[in-house]
Amino acid sequence: MAAVANEWTRACSLRQRDNKNKENTMGLFRWAESKIRTFTVWDIGIIKVCMVAFALMIAKLIPDVLALDWYWYGLIFVVAYVCILARMFTKPGRAAGQM
Repeated sequence: MAAVANEWTRACSLRQRDNKNKENTMGLFRWAESKIRTFTVWDIGIIKVCMVAFALMIAKLIPDVLALDWYWYGLIFVVAYVCILARMFTKPGRAAGQM
């Protein structure tokens, strides 16, 4: 009986720890969303420039990345763009201007 009680206590503590981690993660996302809502178009443009510079740095540091054929980059672009368009047109009130 004591083994069952110990196992149950252990399972409850693991569940509580998992819930706390989820709360921390959700808190981080809520904080980030609250900050992003204050960004202007120029701020978002600067973020894009940073991401392009980061991608160029990765390409410079890992030359094998550039060894892929062009259609792989095209496929990545299309998949990412379709995801953005789907989100933009299926979730009202979540477009960039309406956050």
